[in-house]
Amino acid sequence: MLTSTLASGVLLQDALGVGTTRLLMIFVGIAAFALFAQACVMLGMAIGASKAQKKILGHIETINEKLLPLLDKSNVLVTDLTPQLKDIAARAQTITGHVEEISGVVRDKVIEFGPTISAANQTFNEATVTARDANARTRVQVHRVDSMVSGVLDAAAQMGRAIENGIRTPVREVSNVVEGVKAGILSFIYGGRRQ
Repeated sequence: MLTSTLASGVLLQDALGVGTTRLLMIFVGIAAFALFAQACVMLGMAIGASKAQKKILGHIETINEKLLPLLDKSNVLVTDLTPQLKDIAARAQTITGHVEEISGVVRDKVIEFGPTISAANQTFNEATVTARDANARTRVQVHRVDSMVSGVLDAAAQMGRAIENGIRTPVREVSNVVEGVKAGILSFIYGGRRQ
């Protein structure tokens, strides 16, 4: 068999020529190198994928270790709280019913007291109008009393000036007369000695 292969290789070499055979060997060598490089890359990728798989499995185990107890606790918590939540929901429904009932009673009372509140509001408005009217009248009366008091004070001041002038003028005249009499008496008593 080896001889037949060699023989066929020799025949091929003779048929194609020496130059073509060399080119064919170079091409086969390049193809072999490319296949070897591709095999190395695939081997590197397989090793990297294996490492990534181990790392991911480690993270998954850590997550399982931490999450599973938490899930068990939350399941127990939900189981324990379910009756209490149902009780709270029932109480909330009862409270809602009471609130609706109270709202109806308040609405009825508002309707019942509506006329009373309207009457009180009208009375308040009338009292406000009366107070404003009384305030206006009081201002008019205060103005009148102020005018009267100002008039009386002005008259009293004029009368005081008149009395003062009425008294001051005669007193001055009497004082002048007394001074004149005094000077005359002194002049008479001392006679001309005084100089």
